[in-house]
Amino acid sequence: MRIFLSVLILIFNLQTWTKADDIRDFEIEGMSVGDSLLDYFGENEIEKKINSNNTFLYNKDFLSISLSYKTGRFKIYDDVGAVLKQNDKQYKIYSLEGTLIIDDENIEECYKKQNLISKEIESIIDSKYKRIVWFVEKKRLRPHQLSVKYLDFKSESGRKPFSLVCYEIKENPKYSKLYVVVDSEEFDKYLNTY
Repeated sequence: MRIFLSVLILIFNLQTWTKADDIRDFEIEGMSVGDSLLDYFGENEIEKKINSNNTFLYNKDFLSISLSYKTGRFKIYDDVGAVLKQNDKQYKIYSLEGTLIIDDENIEECYKKQNLISKEIESIIDSKYKRIVWFVEKKRLRPHQLSVKYLDFKSESGRKPFSLVCYEIKENPKYSKLYVVVDSEEFDKYLNTY
């Protein structure tokens, strides 16, 4: 029953994407790429997150922060990550990442949610984006990973605004994480050269 409710909630959350013709129309927990993080959090709270040990730095250009891990602050996702430019006091969002933790030991549950969300995205985005599915090779997995499956939407020009990633995590008990990622064009181009 819990899984069914989660799927319904995801579908209804994605309905806010209907007829989106710009990446800024897509939302994760009410936030969009291009927004200022100041619209959702106070500056002191943002700075505290930036200065935490969990912040990931992309050289001296961008940084990725966790906005609220397992605190119940969000309605759908267990955590939301935001990518910002370093030293940008406007705190403009260049990428958003919603994280769902799936406490089921069967990775198939993650794949089901990944496919469900991808079908919803396909129904509302421009047909110039093609769905590409691929797995990370076993030899390239990190020690804590059993498998990693990507489902990307990519244009002929190489633009990849959406990625859905299932990670199967090797712990006792096993669990999975599903990442729903929306990237700005600027950050997407940066990742291709990073």
